[in-house]
Amino acid sequence: MGIGLTAIYDGRIDREERRLGEPLDLAREMLAASPGLLTKYLMAAPLMTYQRVAPVAAAHVCRIAALRSEDCGPCVRIGIGYARMAGLKESDLKAAQAGRYDDLPHDLSLAAYFGEAIALSLPEVVELGEAIEREWGRAARVELALAAATARIHPAMKRGLGMAQSCAILNLDD
Repeated sequence: MGIGLTAIYDGRIDREERRLGEPLDLAREMLAASPGLLTKYLMAAPLMTYQRVAPVAAAHVCRIAALRSEDCGPCVRIGIGYARMAGLKESDLKAAQAGRYDDLPHDLSLAAYFGEAIALSLPEVVELGEAIEREWGRAARVELALAAATARIHPAMKRGLGMAQSCAILNLDD
């Protein structure tokens, strides 16, 4: 895996940054460390966004709430970008970004509180999970739990790489 693969990945990262409107510094760090590392990451990336049973909007809002709990502003903005591309309403995105989960429709509010409870290891995660299961079934609960759990990967890596200094503050005007 030489210079050719690095150039291909560099172009791919450039395109994704333009599409999202957010820098993907962590992907660039992985590429700089090893194109093979980025290859393995890209192979695993579909796991982080797997959604077949849970409603699309619920999966995105669950992930955004978990990212907020990690206190990573750029990660939240990237999550918002993907949710926007999936067609979520702008008012719902603003409420999720600000942590105003009660301003969301009931189903999205439930998903957001579930994501937050998972990320923060809150005791109400059991009750929220049961409500998710009643609403959409066990498979949806599994998918949403995965969405919240895998949201931790990027903020944790950024902290480990010393990139977290730029993460802590969420600017809601951006």
